[in-house]
Amino acid sequence: CEHALKDLYGYNGKLPEVSPIVVPCVNSLSEIELLYAALKGKKVTVYKCEKLRSDCIKIASQTLKAFGFDGIEVAGFDGVGKSKGKVPKLNKKIAEWRTKNFKNKREAWFALCSLLKEEFALVEDKFENEQFGMLEIANCTLCQTCTFFCPSGAIRRDVEKGLLFFTHALCFACGLCEKACPEGAIVLKKVLDFSRLSEEAIYQVEMIHCPACGKPHISRPAYEKLSKVVGKNSMLFCPECRPRIILEAAYEEIVKGREAEGKEEKEGETGGKE
Repeated sequence: CEHALKDLYGYNGKLPEVSPIVVPCVNSLSEIELLYAALKGKKVTVYKCEKLRSDCIKIASQTLKAFGFDGIEVAGFDGVGKSKGKVPKLNKKIAEWRTKNFKNKREAWFALCSLLKEEFALVEDKFENEQFGMLEIANCTLCQTCTFFCPSGAIRRDVEKGLLFFTHALCFACGLCEKACPEGAIVLKKVLDFSRLSEEAIYQVEMIHCPACGKPHISRPAYEKLSKVVGKNSMLFCPECRPRIILEAAYEEIVKGREAEGKEEKEGETGGKE
C-alpha cells in the first residue's frame, strides 16, 4: 500500500522480480481480488504494515488451502517473491466468472469456490473463521423470524414441505437470527466448512393443512403452541380461509338464533299448544 512504500527508503536488499500493485490501503481489498489473481496462476504476496487487517487474507488463504494450494502469503520486503507456494490456473473459467453479476462479494466468493470444486478435490474442509456461521436448530416452529432478520438471505423457509434451508456460504455470522428467534431454537457456531457451502435443509417439521382448501399453512409445533391461546379450531384454517369460516359460523349462529326466537314467539301465541 502507499503507507508501506516508505519502507523502501533505506532498503539495501535486492528487490524481487514481481509485478507490484500499489493501492491506497491493502484493507480496501477483499478476498475476491486476492483469489482472482491466484486463480489466474499468480502467486500473491501482501506486504504487511501495522494497519493491516487479516480477515480477507485469511478467507482467501483458507479457500486455496481447502483445495491443496497455498499461493497467498503476507511478508515483508525480504520475503516478497520467495514464496514456493502453488496456485491453480483457471484462466478460462475466471474469464466466464467476470461476466456474471453478483449481488455482493460473498456471492462472488461462493462462485469462485464452485469453480475450484469443479476442477479440484477438497483436501481440507473445516477452518476456524469468525466471518462464517453454521446453524444448529432444535424445537423450530418454522415461524420465519430468522428469514426476516437474515441480511444475507442465507436462510429460507419452504412452507409446502415444512423445511428450513440454510446456505453456509452466504452466512457472515452476524448472529441476528440467533438473537431474534422467539423459540431460542438457533445456535450459531463460527466455522468455515467447505464441504457444506451450498444450500441444504437443516430442519423439518410436520405442517398442518387447512381443512377448507388443503393448503399447508402452519407447523404442528406452532399450532400446538398457539391453539392454547386462541383455540384449536380457529388455528386449523389458513389465513385466507379463516375469515370465511368465521363468517359462516357467525351466520349459522344468527340463523339458529332467529329460528329459536321464531319458535318462542309461535309457542307464546299458541300457549305452547300445537
